[in-house]
Amino acid sequence: MKETIHVPVTRPDVGFYTDVAYAHRMNAWNYHLLPLHLHIMKPAAPAFAPEDPCPVVLWLVGGGFQGCASMRHIPNLLPYAEAGYAVVSAEYRVSGFAPYPAAVQDVKTAIRFLRVYQRDLGLDASRMVVMGESAGADLAALAGLTGDREDFGTTDFPGVSDKVSGVVDLYGPADLLSMPGAAPEAGKNPYENAGIGLFLGDYPSQCPDRARQASPITYVHRDAPPFLIFHGTADPVVPAEQNLQLYDALQAAGAQADLYLVEGAGHASPEFFQPEIQQRILAFLKGLLG
Repeated sequence: MKETIHVPVTRPDVGFYTDVAYAHRMNAWNYHLLPLHLHIMKPAAPAFAPEDPCPVVLWLVGGGFQGCASMRHIPNLLPYAEAGYAVVSAEYRVSGFAPYPAAVQDVKTAIRFLRVYQRDLGLDASRMVVMGESAGADLAALAGLTGDREDFGTTDFPGVSDKVSGVVDLYGPADLLSMPGAAPEAGKNPYENAGIGLFLGDYPSQCPDRARQASPITYVHRDAPPFLIFHGTADPVVPAEQNLQLYDALQAAGAQADLYLVEGAGHASPEFFQPEIQQRILAFLKGLLG
């Protein structure tokens, strides 16, 4: 069979550019050097075009602070790139390589790197929302709430702002001291909540000051960037109460926040990557980034 067909272009071309190194880090014991990468998905024509830069969605994958499979959700993030945003998935150090505050410092370094090299990458990193899931949402919220503060300062790119325009929080912890497994219990496996314990270096109850420092709710303030929060009502890992607390704190401080409780959704369940939620996120991005 031979046929001439007309194919209308209804979806934009999207390019994926992997393994852009933004930092090299020694581990906590100073004998292993780790490169940290960014993976960039953006409208591809032209690929890196300084004359038409894209606003940025910095994506932080979850993994219980123990893993960072930074390409895991790339297919689920395609709608944001198709809408004209550069989706940048950032690797960060996990607890087995370097504990808190290493991961937060890495996120802030990635923000600054994108601003320093935005012209080379075809980005407008002055317009940036940071979005994360689970442990990545904890890091996203911390980065958003502590923009340009010295709490997690590094020597990378001094003088470059790490403030962001907004935060999208998908089922992240907000108060590590009130998380399940925050304190040792008789008869319980001491590694029941190993992710947070390894991240902090001990049970949160045994290092309360450090746990508070690593909790987004600690840094809520009136001038916080706008937050868009989603959490499943049936989340067995991070209770929905975590983000109810964060939402209430943001509201009480006078900051802008919207919280959507997803009925029956669990932790990192498919509901969070469905069109209904993606459209709400796209509306949030458009309102902040254009």
